[in-house]
Amino acid sequence: MAYQAFYYSGGYIFDVLGNNYLVTGQTLGCGFILLVVDSLFCIKSKNDKKGPYWALMFLCATFFYIQLNLGGRGPVVGVALVLITFYSYGMTQTSDRKLYLRHLFHLTLICVLGYWLVKWLFTAGTNHFTARTVAMITNPELDDPINFRFGYYKSAIEAFLAHPLMGVGFGRWVHYHDMGGLPWKHPHNIILEVLSETGLIGGVFGAWFGWSVLKNIPYKNLNHSFLKMGTVCLFLFSAFNALKSGDLNDNILLFVMAGIMSSRFPAIPSGFLKFIRYYSGEFALLMLKLKGKL
Repeated sequence: MAYQAFYYSGGYIFDVLGNNYLVTGQTLGCGFILLVVDSLFCIKSKNDKKGPYWALMFLCATFFYIQLNLGGRGPVVGVALVLITFYSYGMTQTSDRKLYLRHLFHLTLICVLGYWLVKWLFTAGTNHFTARTVAMITNPELDDPINFRFGYYKSAIEAFLAHPLMGVGFGRWVHYHDMGGLPWKHPHNIILEVLSETGLIGGVFGAWFGWSVLKNIPYKNLNHSFLKMGTVCLFLFSAFNALKSGDLNDNILLFVMAGIMSSRFPAIPSGFLKFIRYYSGEFALLMLKLKGKL
């Protein structure tokens, strides 16, 4: 049904789900990542039957196929980076190397076979991801999304260098870039957005926020909990997406996953560290509120 709905709509998934293709791609990316992690823990469980495992693998192939045909390259790249991190962790930091290799083989096999089977059955053309990526390589000057982003990055860096201490102010980058004050425009990189609009002061607080979240991750114990592994993978996926699209308001998933990680993975800080960890969440909420008001 998902395969055919895509083509009945003319090849644009947002015509089916009624949403922007990047948002839809990120949503499907979250589902794909959770299915991958869940299927791994499914075969880790000795009491679990193989039926649910292969059902999860089939769903992975479905998500993979639709996401390739979205046209949104960012979410696909984000998923790829998470999978590289996921399997690299499993093969270097755990004793389940053969399990991770077997899981990777099964995932690759069913995704590749499923993709070519659908192309053969329904005579589908080149997927949007491949077509747009090839076009980007062969005619980069015609790839407006990429060119716009590089222009935004350059402008955000120039804004930061012109106002290094406090930036140009919340929501003021659009005026600096001379975009008519359009509130939904942003540098498409959360780090550059913070630096250009809040300067070094905001950058320091942002770095504290990131460090206070990352330091609580139980790196050696992720392999024993689906909840911990899934949460960290979703956090990484949202972080990768925040580096190429979305402003502070759009990257709600990043702050939600950071909050869940902070609550599920408590450390034992004291003094100043406790202050930073506790108020980092409050700082994120304050930034979101100020962003919405200005």
